[in-house]
Amino acid sequence: PKPLCLKRCEQMVIIIYKKMGIVPTEILLFGLLIWVYIKLKKYFNLTRALVYGIIVPLPLSKETFDEYKVKKDKEKKIRDSAPNKVPKKGVQFPLKTLEINDRFAENVSPMSYLELDFLSLLVTVSIVLFVILEVLQMFTKSFKEMNLGVSLEVFTLILALYFLLKIAFEDGIFTADEPKVALFFGAQGGMIAFVLSYITPTYIDFELSIGYQGFISRVNECLSALDLKANIGYEYYCGFLAILAILITVAQTKHAIKFAFYYYSLTKDEKGKTAPKTGSSWCDKFKLQLHLLFAFPILLSILFVPSLLKVFVCPEYISSTVFEIIRLLLILFYVGLKLSFVRNEIQWGVDQSYNYIKALPYNVTEQYFQTMTSRMNEIAYSFWKVLLGHVASIIIPLLCCVLLIHKGCLFLCTQTMPPYDFSFLYANATPSSNDTVSNAARIPELNETQIKTNPYAVENLASIVTEVNNKGLIPFMFYRGTFGFLIFWWILSNFELTIFALLYYRRFS
Repeated sequence: PKPLCLKRCEQMVIIIYKKMGIVPTEILLFGLLIWVYIKLKKYFNLTRALVYGIIVPLPLSKETFDEYKVKKDKEKKIRDSAPNKVPKKGVQFPLKTLEINDRFAENVSPMSYLELDFLSLLVTVSIVLFVILEVLQMFTKSFKEMNLGVSLEVFTLILALYFLLKIAFEDGIFTADEPKVALFFGAQGGMIAFVLSYITPTYIDFELSIGYQGFISRVNECLSALDLKANIGYEYYCGFLAILAILITVAQTKHAIKFAFYYYSLTKDEKGKTAPKTGSSWCDKFKLQLHLLFAFPILLSILFVPSLLKVFVCPEYISSTVFEIIRLLLILFYVGLKLSFVRNEIQWGVDQSYNYIKALPYNVTEQYFQTMTSRMNEIAYSFWKVLLGHVASIIIPLLCCVLLIHKGCLFLCTQTMPPYDFSFLYANATPSSNDTVSNAARIPELNETQIKTNPYAVENLASIVTEVNNKGLIPFMFYRGTFGFLIFWWILSNFELTIFALLYYRRFS
């Protein structure tokens, strides 16, 4: 027999289903979008779109290296005995390469490829579902959102953060240097985030305290139907933001250090000698992207501090709403800029294998061959893992912006959240003929003759869930404060880590 709790859950689901009528539109759209994505994947694979066609040099086998070493030894003997008989081209190196295609995806690090493919599916479906829901709400005012789109976006956000943390600690926590650096900067970032949110909440433009008070009041209004109350102080919310700041900082450490190395390598020499030799125009474009990616977070950080810019332009020149829209568009531009940089950065990492091969003719030793093979294997088999880290890092601010737009559009249409109506929890003990249903349903006008029914009954619980879902639980100001702070911290921590790594390379390289 089924447990009693399971039976009650089933009854509750059935009652909610009956109250909402047909299968909710969001569930149908979600299933339809997944089916369409799987069908279109045969013709256009979004997972490999960024890197399709990149040529990856493959490590040499031991037999190939031995043959090459024998030929080089013969060439050296000929050069020593008869220099005029040495061929001009010398011994040709047998380079093997592999193009990024379906075969590469199936055979090289398939688990990382599956994780990347699943993440791409969730991001695509959540963004397309968000667009469709916004259109439905715009043209169909009676459309009731179940928040499935928001839940999917939050789940994808958590999954992207999990993949980043998994990559950050893949070599262990205390066995490698990068995890130790990540933990150090994470602890530092958590303290700074707590100070910014709790001690100086007005320093950044999020109104965190106002959003939190609105959220707690809304929760208590909902819990009042069950005779409960939440007494959670503002400091706990600030601690929650500090924990999120620690996780974001730790997750970004490896990529920030790598970006600082690329930036240092391509800017330390005016002639760009360390740049990949694939054409001067490509190198100039790569440098321009690096400079923009390095300088753009400074502008975005200024936009988040009201005392630096907002107080001078709002409301004399533009309204606060227009200012936030411009800031959001600039953040999306920065995210798109990082996305366009992914292929170049992946190409740079692949070119490191080619640099190892080019140095082999000048160091034909067994020790160098083992070092070269190990490094080239690491680059080739970590290809999808590196791409997963780049994509997951970009998804965090992207989905935060989507969530803000999603709830912001709804807030602009409604402005206020309607109060809950829990009149079904009240009944007349001694009803009179003059009492109407509408008068008896008004909770503030209850008298002594009215008593409260059991709120924990299955039907009443289902009615409470339906009422909360139809009228919403989390106000927009809470979304604005939380996800706006996450975007701000993602930008600030990325810039801070890049600066420290760049100073390290300039000092010790």
